[in-house]
Amino acid sequence: MRLKNIGKYHTINQFVRYKLESLDAAEQSFRGLFPLMFSEPDNIFFERSEDGKIVKMTYGEAKKEILRREKAVRELLRNAPKDSNVGFYMQNSAEWLIDFWAILAAGFSPVLLNLRLEDGSLEDALRSSGAVAVISEGKQFSIRTIQETELSALAAKHPETSPEELPEGDFGTHFFIMTSGTSSSGRLCAYSAKGVFEILKNSRKILLDSHFMQKHYKGELKHLCFLPFYHSFGMIAVYLWFGFYARTFVHLKDMKPETILETVHRHEITHIFAVPLFWNKVYEAAIRKIRDQGEETFARFEKGMALMDRLADKPRLSRFLSKKLFGEVREKLFGESIAFLISGGGNQRTDVLRFFNHIGYHMAEGYG
Repeated sequence: MRLKNIGKYHTINQFVRYKLESLDAAEQSFRGLFPLMFSEPDNIFFERSEDGKIVKMTYGEAKKEILRREKAVRELLRNAPKDSNVGFYMQNSAEWLIDFWAILAAGFSPVLLNLRLEDGSLEDALRSSGAVAVISEGKQFSIRTIQETELSALAAKHPETSPEELPEGDFGTHFFIMTSGTSSSGRLCAYSAKGVFEILKNSRKILLDSHFMQKHYKGELKHLCFLPFYHSFGMIAVYLWFGFYARTFVHLKDMKPETILETVHRHEITHIFAVPLFWNKVYEAAIRKIRDQGEETFARFEKGMALMDRLADKPRLSRFLSKKLFGEVREKLFGESIAFLISGGGNQRTDVLRFFNHIGYHMAEGYG
């Protein structure tokens, strides 16, 4: 199937090379990066389920909203010094990505606050960064707090502008990511535009060498927004790498197992990146379900897994047989749309990697 979301190009590799050539030619600033991130206006930027329907937003629509919200951010922070740091506290959503760019485009540097940390760590991050305000989704902080509802309402009063327009003035120069808080004191990691350009250039080898990483399903590549964008794993490996190539992100309204499975099936997700704890739980639940079908069923499953072990040096045959042997297992898990899974953030158990790869998915170890 020829893809319709790679511009005038006939193959993914041609499209990747075009995007990277554009990156090489651009000014190494967030102002230079911004139009490259939204250069495919008809591609689907974000999907979510709402009232039984799938609601979609294009990259062009997202860019228009960023340009409106950028004006609102400037208006709300008109007295703040140039290139001040601004805290940012929101759950994953299309609005998270839109507001992230709106803060940068308004000339400020966002401090991505980790929603899983306690108030003391968040306030420490704001103090150490010298943040002048926080854009927040509900939570109030000790410094000036602008609620996201206030920002979006003010943005709605601004007329829609041409998507080719760029904001006046300089963009912010950095964004900051908090460490996970596993050490005695948290840290802020600063990412400059130049650093982000290098991160995107590093996608060249991965995308051009990995058939599975670039694989689409029914002509689309859809990334489940499981990892938080305020974490380095979610920001870099999910948003930056895939957003640069104008792929689709799918909203996950909560972390309940049934919600995850329903979202994966309904939206036909192709890529899921997660930490070992998630994959371990999925694996253990799948094994329990297979066992619950009886000893005979479980014995057949183990026999099939043993056959996959023996075919480790014959990947094509192994993939062909796994599709035949484990179709029912996949259907009860994530279905057939999955193209690429990554476990990262910690070392993954061998039995978990063995399970996912043997039943017909492709799971990579993203740690180490």
